[in-house]
Amino acid sequence: MIGSIEMGSSIEKRTHTRFSILEYVLVDNLSTGGNIRSLMVDVSLRGAQIRCREVLEVGNKVVLHIPREATSAMELNAEVRYCYEMEDDNIQCVGVKFTPLTKIEQLQIAHYLYDMVIKNKSFEDELE
Repeated sequence: MIGSIEMGSSIEKRTHTRFSILEYVLVDNLSTGGNIRSLMVDVSLRGAQIRCREVLEVGNKVVLHIPREATSAMELNAEVRYCYEMEDDNIQCVGVKFTPLTKIEQLQIAHYLYDMVIKNKSFEDELE
């Protein structure tokens, strides 16, 4: 485990390093059938945090469509773990946990992170 950080009344229990990123993603809300334009602000092997204007219910199943340079968008299954409105922004902060259905999806997540680290040297600071 990387460590626990006490944040207000809750304790942070992340087990995988999160990398800061700014990438547009399309979120399919499988519960409502709607598509939501969102911004992914960090990502790890286990999940991501996104920002959007719509409230997503905890427990909802979603699919993140992440653009890729050489191929069509990567689709990752996930579950909403939390959703709260950010102060004075009318923007929702949403945490999702990846729920890969196949080994291929697990590998896609790992390859995506690897590609992001290789292409963006600013991640080196986060790895130290």
